[in-house]
Amino acid sequence: MLSEENFIRELTVSQDRLFAFILTILPRADDARDVLQETHIQMWKMREQFVEGTHFVAWACQIARYKVLEYRRATARDNLVFDESLVDQLAKDAGQHAEQCEERMGILEICLARLTPRQRALIGERYGSGRLVKQMAERLGRSASALAVALFRIRQALLDCMERTLAEGAQE
Repeated sequence: MLSEENFIRELTVSQDRLFAFILTILPRADDARDVLQETHIQMWKMREQFVEGTHFVAWACQIARYKVLEYRRATARDNLVFDESLVDQLAKDAGQHAEQCEERMGILEICLARLTPRQRALIGERYGSGRLVKQMAERLGRSASALAVALFRIRQALLDCMERTLAEGAQE
């Protein structure tokens, strides 16, 4: 069993993936947010049942799947309600996708670590803070087109690294 602090940490880290999972099943973001809240409540109630060392996101997605089904039953009068077998298939596909995303995020972290500190800083500023290339160029005293080319090359290097790492993993 996870400590409360570790449970909250796992919950926080997995929140985006869990929301994405729910959103693949429910057509409206507001509905998905409601179900996410209900899922968090249920997870908190069931936290003692989680076995440390197992896959937290998979456990959370299973609870979310049941919460989606409950939500669907409660809103069955709506026109945009999916058949239960479709929900099961979507949940299965989303769970597999979540595992792939997690693997690729790990590979991306490895590839980011291989960049130079300056390259990491540029990527972090562009995508971490959401700054526009033009804003970054002004701050750095560079032309926007030169910075765009530099960012393109960095993204290409990351893509090449990820593809190589995935191919190496497939050969094992």
